[in-house]
Amino acid sequence: MSTRKLVAVVFLSLATLSPLHAEEGKKQFSEKQLAQQQRMKDCSAEAKEKGLKGDDRKAWMKTCLSAGKVEAAPAAEPAKPAKPAKS
Repeated sequence: MSTRKLVAVVFLSLATLSPLHAEEGKKQFSEKQLAQQQRMKDCSAEAKEKGLKGDDRKAWMKTCLSAGKVEAAPAAEPAKPAKPAKS
């Protein structure tokens, strides 16, 4: 058998076996990880619906993922300092 044919046979053998090994090596995600992935998809879909991009999207995603979908203020507006109470 020529070297080229041998290389082709080995390559085809490995190519047909690799999907079998890939199935065995797949990581099983925990319920917590699956929930986080779903939350990321949901928050991303909402950001897309709202047409958010750049810093506004980043702020929305951070708020949505950490606080459970609380409306985020636009990133362009700085936070106002609290006024001290008069006594």
